Amino acid sequence: MNTPFVYIVGAGPGDPALISVRGQRCLQAADVIVYDHRVHARLLRVARHDAERIDVGPAAPKPLEQDAICFLLAEKAREGRTVVRLKWGDPFVFDSGGKEALFLHEQGIPFEVVPGVPAAIGIPGYAGVPVTYAGGGDALTLVRGHEDESQTAPQIDWASLAKLKGTVVCYAGSRQLGAVLDALLSHGRPRSEHAAVIVNGTLPSQRTIDGSLEELAALVKESPIGLPAILVVGRVAGLREHLFQPGHRERVTARSLHLDHTRLRLRHGLGLDGERGELQAGRLGDSAERQQETGLHGGEEQLLGAPRIARPVEIERRRRRQVGHAGARQGRVALGTARDPGRVAVGERLHGHLLAARYSTQASSVASRG
Repeated sequence: MNTPFVYIVGAGPGDPALISVRGQRCLQAADVIVYDHRVHARLLRVARHDAERIDVGPAAPKPLEQDAICFLLAEKAREGRTVVRLKWGDPFVFDSGGKEALFLHEQGIPFEVVPGVPAAIGIPGYAGVPVTYAGGGDALTLVRGHEDESQTAPQIDWASLAKLKGTVVCYAGSRQLGAVLDALLSHGRPRSEHAAVIVNGTLPSQRTIDGSLEELAALVKESPIGLPAILVVGRVAGLREHLFQPGHRERVTARSLHLDHTRLRLRHGLGLDGERGELQAGRLGDSAERQQETGLHGGEEQLLGAPRIARPVEIERRRRRQVGHAGARQGRVALGTARDPGRVAVGERLHGHLLAARYSTQASSVASRG
């Protein structure tokens, strides 16, 4: 029997090209991959075709679900198999990686943690917002909030946070964003301070709305975004005006909104339902399946074994060279829908003091792709 081992790997904030070389090698060697639902499907294609793939749901599971995942990792490892626990973002940044590692330690199962690009760092970077900058403040504060589906802000000292000069990055749940913005404003954060809200970060469907803190609060109140987001508050958000690359990723600003007392109307690509006064989710809220079908942003595509995908800027240059010719490119690359590798549903129940994980395989293997 092989020596049991578990790799706890950070997949990064979305774009599959952002995984580390070490993380990719762990995937290639894995017998079992236990992954979050938010992990990009293209990463699973890096693994061997005979590797077992188990989808355990959201990146922030409930306590009983998290216990079931811990027992599942230990059970698979004791079978003498190499297990990869693939997690969105970084395993130790607002994630359960620490709890899983401690459980494995208590069970006497060897493990290794492979860091990933934290969402709080990578997503603002893709949107043209550096989380630190000389003159932008000496403090960087990360606030957790994405795991809670309530409409209340996280339980922290908002008065002290509002007075702290520096950058605040918040993992904002779809129903918490408005509460977080209101909490900052009500505790004295300057209303004119720069801020940015980023959804679907690092994916082709990434959308960013930037403006003043007051403008974003009004926008979210009148037209709820309805998606988990990364909120950046601080002077560094104002640098997006200079660091964002037009044509590479779509730009939406709160200052491009026409504000009145009845509705907000977005002028740059996000539809607004005039009757209900709510954002339509068509472009801003692409489903996870749609995001995965649209492929990569660019970057190290060759690392993942996929053919090189031209960046949007390159495509635009080609389009301009072909203006006037029939069938000219329109500045987009369509990557054909790829079937998602076989998924395994995980169920669990509490019997006495032991939590047993039950799972049934829908597909035992996936045809190898070239």
